[in-house]
Amino acid sequence: MGKLLYKTYVNNTSNSTANGKTYGRIVYTEILNTRKLAEHIADHGSVYTVDLAMGFIEKMRKCIIELCLDSKKVKLDGMGTFCLRSRSQGKHVGEVDETTGRPIAFTADDITGLRLAFSADQSNDYAMSSKELRAKASMKYAGSLLGTNQAASGGSGDDTNTNGGEG
Repeated sequence: MGKLLYKTYVNNTSNSTANGKTYGRIVYTEILNTRKLAEHIADHGSVYTVDLAMGFIEKMRKCIIELCLDSKKVKLDGMGTFCLRSRSQGKHVGEVDETTGRPIAFTADDITGLRLAFSADQSNDYAMSSKELRAKASMKYAGSLLGTNQAASGGSGDDTNTNGGEG
């Protein structure tokens, strides 16, 4: 298994209580598209070829969107839940009948945006909580990969399998 890379940064937001404090951020070395994910699945000694994995991933993507558009949530056990979130703007947003407390004249036209949202599974059954993920993570300071000086950035070197605070 590889190492999860991180770098450090100092919060410089002047009106923040965190101003001047150092935090860690994960460094991503690559963004894998669907094809690369399918190749990765096929490389794991899977019976699935790249084409079969691509087909399954694409079918799953289309089905998740279709189901969400049918007012359903889709939960992938051990990963999380997909659903649609809406944004409302317009002349009827916020209008309430004073006697019933119910919205007045709100229509579908007042819903101006939809987005596909994902919430990670936090159940203990699948160990996706922050605490469980941190316990499994092998951390490596990415300063040398980024060409920065570790001491100047506040990094603490190779923190393999160490537990630290969240920032």
